[in-house]
Amino acid sequence: VFNSIGKLSNTFGKGAAALTFDRQYVQEREIMGREKPRHLGEGIAFGLRDLGLGLFQGISSLAVDPIQGALEDGVPGLFTGLARGIAGAGLKPAIGVFDMTTRLSEGIRNTTTYWEQKERGRIRPPRFFGRDHVLESYDKTKAEGQELLYTLDDGKFLDYFYVHHFIEENSITLVSDAHIISVNRYTQKEEWHINIHD
Repeated sequence: VFNSIGKLSNTFGKGAAALTFDRQYVQEREIMGREKPRHLGEGIAFGLRDLGLGLFQGISSLAVDPIQGALEDGVPGLFTGLARGIAGAGLKPAIGVFDMTTRLSEGIRNTTTYWEQKERGRIRPPRFFGRDHVLESYDKTKAEGQELLYTLDDGKFLDYFYVHHFIEENSITLVSDAHIISVNRYTQKEEWHINIHD
């Protein structure tokens, strides 16, 4: 039941977000939606966060969108921004309610499996998936490298794809599609990183 409710509210939320014509808001929602609640407590926390974002974005879009439109296109942009702001003021709080419902139902659904997994623990790191999302045979080295990349600094590099890593005496050099990262081999903490595209 909670799985169906979560999927339905998520679908409504995605559809309504597309109607706001606010690309940055849609991207923020997608990034936050990647983080799934593991149990009811996180479901409540994530739900309240998403509701708060919807309310804040809805209210602020009334002021921000007309100004942004005017700066970009003058008087026609002002009216376009005003229309987008009014639409956002109505839609974004409603999307926040849909997102809160989704997070709560995911949290309730995942609560039962959370305690089982906590007792059991992982046997191996999650399977590696590259940029092309092709299912490959399990590769322990790639899986370990990907897990290290995704768990650094509480998920700082979650939006990037693992490419390769080198293990040295005191450090691990990780290569993603956008960064070269040095990680302390013993503390598993980032020492430095370089943006490849700079």
